[in-house]
Amino acid sequence: MFPRSAASLFEEIRKGSPFPLAWLGTGEGRVRTVRIAGFNLQQGRWYVTTHRRHAKVEQIRQFPRGELCLMELSGPLQLRLRSQLGWLGPDREAMRESLWRKVPGQDRWRFYGSEPTLLTPARDFLVLEGLVEEIDLLDLRPEYPVRRGYLRRGQDWVEQERPV
Repeated sequence: MFPRSAASLFEEIRKGSPFPLAWLGTGEGRVRTVRIAGFNLQQGRWYVTTHRRHAKVEQIRQFPRGELCLMELSGPLQLRLRSQLGWLGPDREAMRESLWRKVPGQDRWRFYGSEPTLLTPARDFLVLEGLVEEIDLLDLRPEYPVRRGYLRRGQDWVEQERPV
């Protein structure tokens, strides 16, 4: 389970703007805007959907690590989730189909060239999964400026104080 303070901050960010948009740093100075499709705070996992032909697919296959940055602009609040990355495979088809059903019909057409009513995922529809290994929590509200880090150690998290 995510540390309490990180889970609380995640819920605040989730209620604000620009969620579900986030930024994914994938190395080599590349930062991409992504849309969060799902998350599991119990397991420390997040999910983003993408197109099979995007450049990030090959880059992530070669270097499967990245950092997802979630923010609430008026906060200012940030969670940076350093993660091991991977693609959902055939053994996770039920989850892939569930996330496909969440894609609005017009986006199915616009991003995947799929009929808006298609019930099964388009061939080019991929789901990126991030397994969080480190959390950087940043709350810069004047009344409560704080920055904390958490490192995953098995099922537990080790807290680290970090300079604001």
